[in-house]
Amino acid sequence: MSEQSAIYVTVQLVRGGLELATTTHEEVEGILYPSGGSRLGVVLKDSKKHLAIEESAVPVLKRLFDEAACDGDGFGDIDWCRSKDGSRVFSWLGPNEVRWNPVTFGQADRASGASFQKGAYRVLTAAEFKAVNAATKATKKKKRIRRVTTQMIEWRGGQMEFVCQSCQWGEKATQPPWYIVEISGGVWRDEKWYSWIDYRGPPKVFLTRRFAVEHARSMREQYKCRARVIRIGPLGKEAL
Repeated sequence: MSEQSAIYVTVQLVRGGLELATTTHEEVEGILYPSGGSRLGVVLKDSKKHLAIEESAVPVLKRLFDEAACDGDGFGDIDWCRSKDGSRVFSWLGPNEVRWNPVTFGQADRASGASFQKGAYRVLTAAEFKAVNAATKATKKKKRIRRVTTQMIEWRGGQMEFVCQSCQWGEKATQPPWYIVEISGGVWRDEKWYSWIDYRGPPKVFLTRRFAVEHARSMREQYKCRARVIRIGPLGKEAL
């Protein structure tokens, strides 16, 4: 493997913005987990070997980490931390290519342990970056990106949209039935409520019965209430 082919993530300044991108859409075993399928973001292991940052982008990336707020969770909009084996893991939420505007760095979140990891990356020359970008462009041209297919599910006067096909693999990502958790008893007394993502949106929908059952169990333990799993979908065949 050549030095340049070992680069799986690049960080560059593009038209004033900080661009983070993978050099491939494929998963690289033990190193790169790009967004796609059921993944929400990109995870790169051992950034010292596999992350390339343009020299002028180094202070801008550091500023992003300095200004990002801590979300208190284990995965933020942008993360960079030391793993148990001592290597550095670089990751972000979103697709394989994201661009950050330095003017709005303060709106980003990072995990509590995330920070700029000095020296845990490679700085390439302009010629080396040009070669990496050319190889990336050629690789992505070969791969046919499938169109995302979605399906609207109507339930209880509202609509929920589900991705039926992955934009990268063409596989079915979610298929009915799906499940929600009905809450009653305890502080809710005889009224029936549904576990919500928040108090303004639709009910929390679980793509597998196992996850719904686990949530129902935790609700019963925490609130001393009744909680049952209800099956919903597909369109026109709601359980209620």
